[in-house]
Amino acid sequence: MAPPAFVVPPVLPTGRGVRLSRTVRTPSPLLRQRRASVHASAAAASPIASAAAGDGGGGGGASSVGGPDAAALASRVAARVAAEADGGVAAGLGGLGATARGAALAALVAISAGLGWTGGRKVSREAGVGAAAVVGLSTAVGASRVVSKSSKGATREILACLNSGNAVDSGIAATYGVDAAEFRVMLRRVYEIYLFEMVSSSPADSSGGIVANQQMGELLRIKRALGLTGAEVGEAHYEVGREFYRANVVWLEATDKEDVMERDSAQAKLDKLFFLSARVLADGETEEATAYELGRIAKFFGVSESDVATRVERISKPLFRHVVSRAIIDGSLQRADLAAAQASLGVSDSSARAIGLQAYTSRVHALVTEKGKLDAADVESLARLRTLLALGDSEGETVLIERAQPIFRTEVETAVAGVTDGSMSVSSAVGRMAVRQSELALPSDVCRSVLTAVVRQQAVTLVKRASQYLRVQNVGGTVDQVKALLAYSDTVLPLLTAARETFGSAPAATDEAASAAATLRVYLGNLANAIGRQEPRQLYRLFLSDCLADVKIDEKEAESLARLRAVLSINDAEAADAYKSAAGPVYRKATKEAVEKDDLSEDSRVRKDKLKADLALPEETWKPMDVELYEARLRNLMNGNRVLQEGEAASLALLRAYLGLSEADVAKVTRSAVAPVYLQSVEEAMGPTGVMLPEYEAGLRRLRERLGLTEEDADSIFGRVVKSRMRVYVEKALLAMEKRKSVRGSSEERDIGDDPFIKRAGATLGIDAGGLTVELASLVNFYTRNKLTKTVEVDVPVPAKDGAEATTEKKTVTTYPVNLRGDFDPKVMNEMYKQYLVQCFSAQTRGEKQRLFAVLDELSGVLGLTTPEVNAIHSEIGSVIYKNYTNQTLAKNGAKGLEEKDVEFLGNIQQTLSMTDAQCETIIKEAKLNRITVMLEALFNRPKVLAESVAKLRATAKGLGVDLVRDLKVPKDQRSRLFSVEVDAAIERGAVTTETQDLIPQVKAELAIDDETARDVLLKCIQRRCSSHLIQAAASLRQERADTAVAELSTALRFGKLLPSEVKTGVISSAEKSELFLLYQAHLISGGALSDDARASLDLLKTMLGFSDADMAGIDA
Repeated sequence: MAPPAFVVPPVLPTGRGVRLSRTVRTPSPLLRQRRASVHASAAAASPIASAAAGDGGGGGGASSVGGPDAAALASRVAARVAAEADGGVAAGLGGLGATARGAALAALVAISAGLGWTGGRKVSREAGVGAAAVVGLSTAVGASRVVSKSSKGATREILACLNSGNAVDSGIAATYGVDAAEFRVMLRRVYEIYLFEMVSSSPADSSGGIVANQQMGELLRIKRALGLTGAEVGEAHYEVGREFYRANVVWLEATDKEDVMERDSAQAKLDKLFFLSARVLADGETEEATAYELGRIAKFFGVSESDVATRVERISKPLFRHVVSRAIIDGSLQRADLAAAQASLGVSDSSARAIGLQAYTSRVHALVTEKGKLDAADVESLARLRTLLALGDSEGETVLIERAQPIFRTEVETAVAGVTDGSMSVSSAVGRMAVRQSELALPSDVCRSVLTAVVRQQAVTLVKRASQYLRVQNVGGTVDQVKALLAYSDTVLPLLTAARETFGSAPAATDEAASAAATLRVYLGNLANAIGRQEPRQLYRLFLSDCLADVKIDEKEAESLARLRAVLSINDAEAADAYKSAAGPVYRKATKEAVEKDDLSEDSRVRKDKLKADLALPEETWKPMDVELYEARLRNLMNGNRVLQEGEAASLALLRAYLGLSEADVAKVTRSAVAPVYLQSVEEAMGPTGVMLPEYEAGLRRLRERLGLTEEDADSIFGRVVKSRMRVYVEKALLAMEKRKSVRGSSEERDIGDDPFIKRAGATLGIDAGGLTVELASLVNFYTRNKLTKTVEVDVPVPAKDGAEATTEKKTVTTYPVNLRGDFDPKVMNEMYKQYLVQCFSAQTRGEKQRLFAVLDELSGVLGLTTPEVNAIHSEIGSVIYKNYTNQTLAKNGAKGLEEKDVEFLGNIQQTLSMTDAQCETIIKEAKLNRITVMLEALFNRPKVLAESVAKLRATAKGLGVDLVRDLKVPKDQRSRLFSVEVDAAIERGAVTTETQDLIPQVKAELAIDDETARDVLLKCIQRRCSSHLIQAAASLRQERADTAVAELSTALRFGKLLPSEVKTGVISSAEKSELFLLYQAHLISGGALSDDARASLDLLKTMLGFSDADMAGIDA
């Protein structure tokens, strides 16, 4: 795995004597309890150690540490330790006398001698490091002025534990009376000296990385044996980094060329420092803690994260490569061991995969190169190796193909060369290739691709050589190279055919020739791509010309041509063109000579056909040549557009038979040659009238046969003449229509010629009459007299009835093969037909209408209008006519609606224009609704709504069957107003009394007024009238006009009888009401005693005035 991302630590003082607590310099996530993983880490490192030992770097002995370099390393360590000890002891024992100082130094020398520092024998690197640790520890103790017999004893115990491989006992401090904090410093200093010496003793690459690997394991062991915490280890690595920088700063930053070796050595040591730090700091620590500590060191050296990762990989990748190499040989190592080694060394998955793939490739290459094949044991070992390296079968196959393919290609080249020169049989060659395929375990498609490449390479060489001869216009050399190419393809074809069965390929074709061509295309590919774009066709034509030297293509040459087409990828069209270019002139020359000599005998025809067969000319090559010869003879005979004589026509028929051409084969050239003659004859036969007489028809038929025209071509020419005459009629009709437009539109705001549905003086039914009927009627007459219509029978589907299956029936339909569709703008043709239809309805006399309508159906076919277009025009015109007539009739008849004669006329319009019943019913319904709508709008647009108008509206709506609510959605307030107007007027004129009230229910029903609304409206009407008369009576009373007041009261009572209720005026006082009542009572008594009617009138007046019984008692008093 790559080093974790850095955590930038806080800036720390650089003094060695400054000690910060872990809490101060470590982020909060790092304060968690660190995990102990001693056994797991040791197990992870075991495969690395095993691999290293297998490569000659065992775990002990002088040779494992560097061999001859160990003595020099020990000397350097002893010198440095002695210097540190002298300085530390002198500082610590400065107050002692000479004897005491000598004893202390003697003890130090004894310790050194006991550890092998001063002896002459070779010591191990680890032993040297241990000695340095002792001296460094003594130096540290001396520097802190605690050099004592107790401290030295503790030091000896620490080193003894490390040398014996045991963990340092924490009880040593208590045994020798060393302070606990001082003891921790002593332990960390021992670790620092070990680390510094490991980094500084030699460059990382001096022993291929093996030493660094062993040192990593040793450093982890020392860390665990000393019982250092993660914080202490981190601080130790940081301090060693600073110490390393002070010792190597000159070389790390050197730029001079003469200092290259020292700089590279210092940089290599720095790589080792980062590698050891990254691996040891990750031991049992979280990623955050590792990143933090490694980041501190990187920051101190000013190194980026990516640079640290690169430096670590320079150490870890070679180590892992050694592990993989060892794993390939040592069968005891498993995938888990390799994964553990990868994790221990911190190698990323991508790097590990690349190293594994490289190792696998090297192993396959070694097996294939040394043995030339893979036996069962090799295949098994490669399978184990793929499992060990976590490689897929497809990756392994790819590597095998890359390494084994060149060996198989050599075998293929030998086989192809042997078959080509005849020294090896096809079966032997294929057998050798199959055996080699089996030995190398290659897939069939790879073998086939190798065979294709080898065979194609030689073919490409030959075709390029032919191309070179072609470019220098060496025809003979070009043909020879083409023949060599064909000979080569013929030679290798049996090999390729057999290989196709062995290695597999595209399935064989149905016949042998096609199978051979398919095989050549599979293995040789498209050789045309190897040369110029036009050169393949040129090579084919030159070889074809060589084959035609004897004016014959035999069977062998035909097969060679087929092979060449396959090899050069010549398609059928290109081959035909080549035949036409090469063999065509030979055939054309012979045939032309026979035709020019009029040698059209049977023997001549047989010779011509034999030449055609010998040349192997395809039909697409010889037929155009024969048609060209026929056309030349035909045009020669018709020079100057002369009409063929019967003998000339017979000679043309003989020539067609000689050339083997049918009338259909020469129809195109015949039509081109004789069409002007036949067209001129048709023009003359039609004459100025444009009508073809029967005797002329027979003459044209004989002329057609003599000219050799097909019936279809003759009809087409006749149609062209007819159409030109038809255009004349239409152009005249258009001119008449344009003149009419300009006259009508000259004094109007817009050109209304496009809209026939106008309303002005002289127009009836909303349409206007014109004058183009003569031209269009003449057009139809011209068409029918020339019998241009055709009748055909078509199957018309019959709807199924009573669950039976749908059937069809025959129906005769008239068609118009010659029409003006496409000769004029469709909009213009539609407008012309529309104008004609308008004038059909505008005709003044019955006879004129019949004459115009008689040609209406044929006119649409002659003009070329489609059925949807005709239906659209009929619907448009018919709707307007139908609607306008209906509106006019309804306006005239009123409530009577449409009478029988009106219905009959509308039926004729419907039948003439093929309008549907639903369409007509819709128009009538819309007309009725429109009539009532117009009446409503007119009624409400007047200043005052008249009762007579309301009554007429009701009667008309009832007569036309229009419901005001359901059909017109007339609002309730409008209907209530209509009801109020009519009822109020009826009350006013006395049509509604207490005895006669039949009008109210009738009006209420026809206006769709509910009972409550009707009562409210009636009450308002009565109240309004009664209130008016009571107010007038009170006014007369004030003016002392008693008679007038009595008359007003009588009128109010007449209205009040309809719906007795209190009338609230708001302007008549109670006293005035009492006087009015007494006045009217006196009026009734003046005639004698009160009658029953008089009493009823007084009771009604009492109700209308709103008198209670108490009020009446007061009045009587």
